Amino acid sequence: GVFFWMYRFGVVFEDGLRAHARGDLPALDAALERLTQAADHYPHLRHGAYDLAVKRAWHTCRAEGIAAAQRLVAAHPFPPEDEKARLLSSYVLPMAQGDTAGAAAILRQAVQRWPDEPVIQADLALMLARHGEVDEAQQLMAAIAPAQLPPMAEAFRFWIDGLAALHRQQLPQAMGLLTQAGDTFLRLGRQLPATWPSLAVCTGDLALAMAWSGRVPEARQTLQPVLAMVKAHMEPQRLALLRRAVAQGA
Repeated sequence: GVFFWMYRFGVVFEDGLRAHARGDLPALDAALERLTQAADHYPHLRHGAYDLAVKRAWHTCRAEGIAAAQRLVAAHPFPPEDEKARLLSSYVLPMAQGDTAGAAAILRQAVQRWPDEPVIQADLALMLARHGEVDEAQQLMAAIAPAQLPPMAEAFRFWIDGLAALHRQQLPQAMGLLTQAGDTFLRLGRQLPATWPSLAVCTGDLALAMAWSGRVPEARQTLQPVLAMVKAHMEPQRLALLRRAVAQGA
């Protein structure tokens, strides 16, 4: 019986991750409600319930602002007791608004507090790259040995280098690196919905590089399969830039 319940609510959590990735708020709300109710009886589900609450707050933040999103998170009955988990969940909301500087500042605090956590350093590197601080991002990522990171970090290395090339207007290099990042996300994470928002935003970055290279029809074609996820997860300012780029010649 115990294993059945673990499997059942594991499926609910995965459903919530898929709904978050797609921006399907009714399905995300349903998964969040079911998991939160179950977590009242099964404490091992509390982390997942809180994680879905933070993901729901992402969409609230984009629609209603950060104060409304913070209220939603604060109202959840099962906040993590672990200081690291609380701090790392807090950078998500500035990121949802496109405040990459604010998100990076929180991650810097986390790196200072836990300097031996390479995954946090990699998260900071990606945030710096998205904010345009590409030299520091690449230096930070280069200082992390690949063996210290999970396999999915290979995609982040390509992504960060691709963002750096895009920032420097090295468009052929950017397209090659961002394509490698997307291919790596697909190879390692096709069945992992937690990675889908990253894949979508990375694909949006690739489409932007294509459009800036004059390959607008190809950019639109690349963007089309993940468009709903890009709209739900790319920084609003960058999304507006992408929309203008792919609208050229429409």
